[in-house]
Amino acid sequence: MKIIKNEKLIERNGKIGQWTSLAALVVLGLGMYISFSKPEWFTYSVICLVVGFIMTQIGMYMGNRWGRSPRPDEKFDAGLKGLHSDFNLYHYSSPVSHLLIGPSGIWVLLPIISAEK
Repeated sequence: MKIIKNEKLIERNGKIGQWTSLAALVVLGLGMYISFSKPEWFTYSVICLVVGFIMTQIGMYMGNRWGRSPRPDEKFDAGLKGLHSDFNLYHYSSPVSHLLIGPSGIWVLLPIISAEK
């Protein structure tokens, strides 16, 4: 089986998740500082806290999807490693996240995240 991955996209989105999480901490810290040191700037404090919360959520999403190992593409690679050489597995290289192409057709692979481990 031939595996094609968009490594640049994986690396870029992992870094975006890391930097967004760090920036969110800075924005939340700024909001907390404003709320304690300048109570008359309450509106700015609330804006910083809301923006920081949204950035935290984005950073967590990106970090969980792109930054942690094993990612869904790594799980698919491990689960399908015994397929014949006629199959091609594409990760993040097409409009679909995970695409398996073989002699008998095309399959879209959808990862399902389970709460059980």
